[in-house]
Amino acid sequence: MICCYILKSTISNRTYTGVTMDIERRLKQHNGELKGGAKSTRIGRPYKIHCIISGFENLSEAMKIEWKLKHDKKYIIDKEKYIILVYSDNG
Repeated sequence: MICCYILKSTISNRTYTGVTMDIERRLKQHNGELKGGAKSTRIGRPYKIHCIISGFENLSEAMKIEWKLKHDKKYIIDKEKYIILVYSDNG
């Protein structure tokens, strides 16, 4: 399953947005448990999943949403088209 995700640091206000087909593996990479995490997530570890967006037809579509989330702070995701899971900060 292709998904766009937003991670949030558990120790700071840092966030990271990305695209993957395996969110659990990718989170482990960002947290340094496996090789391959982004350099920008070395600061602020550990991270947790804040939001997952799925329902994309292909990788290109997911990457377009990722770009919009990173560059357009006013972008609103079409809730009719995509599945959005937001995780609570309360545990």
